[in-house]
Amino acid sequence: MPDRPARKPHRPRWLSPRRQHVIHLGPWPRRALALALLGLAVILALRPSHRARVATGPMTTVVVAAHALTPGHRIAASDVRLASWPTRLVPAGAARGRSHSTGGTVAGPVPAGGVLTDLSTVGPSLAQSLGGSGATAVPVRVTDPGLAQLLHPGDGVDVLAGRPGQRVPSVVAERVRVLVVLAGPRDDVSIDGITIMVAAQSDTARRLALIPQDARVGLVLRPD
Repeated sequence: MPDRPARKPHRPRWLSPRRQHVIHLGPWPRRALALALLGLAVILALRPSHRARVATGPMTTVVVAAHALTPGHRIAASDVRLASWPTRLVPAGAARGRSHSTGGTVAGPVPAGGVLTDLSTVGPSLAQSLGGSGATAVPVRVTDPGLAQLLHPGDGVDVLAGRPGQRVPSVVAERVRVLVVLAGPRDDVSIDGITIMVAAQSDTARRLALIPQDARVGLVLRPD
């Protein structure tokens, strides 16, 4: 029986030589194409996605500390800057403009980048927060500068004052809250003492304001 002629393998139409179109690029075009694709990948990686923008939500301009701020520091324009924060994360009472915080006295430590609020500086909001409705911020000159190391914002104290020759000091105010220590102990002011700000109601504030200049003023720390 004669051998049958070998059949040619079936070639799909899409592999037909007429349908094969191969583009041959030289070395430089290939490099240029590779660089273009790499640049596109970098751009896509750095561009915030639409999903990320939607998750963040609307933004609000707030005032933040340009560097760490310490209690008692008087805020200058160089101490703060404006920043955009997600509105849902902005704390209540946040300062929205530089003028709202510049010139104020820092009440508690503020880290670099921290948002300044009406409770970050000494003022009516902080006084009423610690001393109750109607409380005001009152300065008190304390004779012993060593107390600066013991006092912290929010501490409750009794204020005592005595004139020269007075053996037993008088209680001027009870359980007023410390807002901030304005001056710490230094060698050149050890005689003059320190100044603190306390939150006091109107009657107590008047008594504190009437303490004689020559009186020795002391504090008694009260437990919460």
